[in-house]
Amino acid sequence: MKTDIPNPKRYEDQIKNFIPPSNIDSNLKPVALFTGSSSIRRWNNLTNSFPSYHVVNTGFGGSTMKDLEYYLDQAILQYKPDIIFIYEGDNDIKLGMKEKQIMRSTRKIIERIRIELPESQIILISIKPSIDRWNLKQDYLRLNKRFFRLADKYDEVYYIDMWSEMLQKNGKPNSDIFIQDGIHLNNKGYDIWKSVIQEFLHGTDD
Repeated sequence: MKTDIPNPKRYEDQIKNFIPPSNIDSNLKPVALFTGSSSIRRWNNLTNSFPSYHVVNTGFGGSTMKDLEYYLDQAILQYKPDIIFIYEGDNDIKLGMKEKQIMRSTRKIIERIRIELPESQIILISIKPSIDRWNLKQDYLRLNKRFFRLADKYDEVYYIDMWSEMLQKNGKPNSDIFIQDGIHLNNKGYDIWKSVIQEFLHGTDD
């Protein structure tokens, strides 16, 4: 059964609200750009979480990897970031998209960034486990494995595992790190993300 892929133009209003790149003084700090779906968009204190970087948030809620591919110029390339964090795949699976569709868009995104911004690092953030979508666990784990393998094929492309960091000892999602909907993170959840990303950044500085 063919999956109907949502029209990316539904995000035009959100895309128009991205801050213009002229507001970024990249001479002072390297630019770290975070993009993807609502888990990025809703990260309220993101811009203050990594003080060594000028942080840009171009998350647009409900988006998929295909949407990011469509808006790649506006969401990433125009800012010429030094490091790019991407969180997509969560909604893709929920909408019933096939892994090959998701991976095709992921490869296109990576390869275009590699051409346009050859010095930039790309970090694929794994899909997170969530209470509301726990029934999709196996689909998410398979896609995370494919993200990991894909990152390993490119120079300056990395994979960050958030999945295992957000589980309890019993192997299920930690209910204390989500808001009431069981999908989106609260401040405790974002503290975990911040810690994992800080560890990654420190590792690349060594």
